[in-house]
Amino acid sequence: MTMTLTCEESEGRRRVCLAGESAFETAGELRAILLDSLHSETPSAVDFAAAAELDLGLVQVVLSARRTFAARGVQFTVLDSPGGPWERWLAAVGIGGDSDE
Repeated sequence: MTMTLTCEESEGRRRVCLAGESAFETAGELRAILLDSLHSETPSAVDFAAAAELDLGLVQVVLSARRTFAARGVQFTVLDSPGGPWERWLAAVGIGGDSDE
């Protein structure tokens, strides 16, 4: 099962939902969407609740986005289910579970 990436926009906010297992190209697609959000200063969320597994490239894009959005004062949120793939990745590398919801 490959990952699907959908982007929803509502009330000036963008939500990117990922489902399935990440594929090589997923990180590049997510990066492009988040760069657009950053340049337009659109508050954004990445939702991993339906994701099965994440790869390192995807995790790097999201960690970099969190830092960059914060530096520019644009809201950025990571959503995950309890014990979901985002929390598992962060715990595995010693950062600890750190989803925003």
